[in-house]
Amino acid sequence: MRVRIAAVVAIAVSMLVASCAQSDGASPTATLSAEEIAQLEEQQEQLALSLTAAYPNAELPSVDIVRLIHPNEALVTLAECLRDSGFDATVEGEGVDASYPLVQAEAYALAHYACNMEYPVHPYHSAPPSNDELLLIYDYYVNSLVPCLSDHGYSTSEAPSSAQFVESNWTNAWLPYSEIGIVSDEEWQRLRADCPELPSTFRPDRG
Repeated sequence: MRVRIAAVVAIAVSMLVASCAQSDGASPTATLSAEEIAQLEEQQEQLALSLTAAYPNAELPSVDIVRLIHPNEALVTLAECLRDSGFDATVEGEGVDASYPLVQAEAYALAHYACNMEYPVHPYHSAPPSNDELLLIYDYYVNSLVPCLSDHGYSTSEAPSSAQFVESNWTNAWLPYSEIGIVSDEEWQRLRADCPELPSTFRPDRG
């Protein structure tokens, strides 16, 4: 059985504040604001609800946050974590493709839950984009990302108007990367290096 887990760019897919310490001795959540902590807790609660809705008798594992990640790391990190958990998982286009026997479906769901709990997207990056940010993303998609993907041999559908893109409010939004189909891990890494999913000016890392 193979399943595909889709990821929405910069939101995802997306994740309890843990006591697990990083190498410098600080908690991964030590620098978060109260609002960001609340957002992280809400995301993680949604993960738990989704899992128990599918498997009501599942026992949720107690998981500490290992590291807060950037959206650009989400797919690769998830695939690596799932492989470490014993599942055949690879990045395929805009998602993670996993193979396992049907009898292991619940075990896979638990591993997927644990991986997302261990490596949640930083709340700074996972908050829904504002209208101004959506316009920034739209301009980048149309003028940079789509031409770049085309140069690499990948075609995409016609872009909606900027007004339509903003109105989508990131729900069922036009995502060029979602249209490239399944590619190998190597090709995915090459594409993302040459054609970043988001503009560098979108929520630059905080120093």
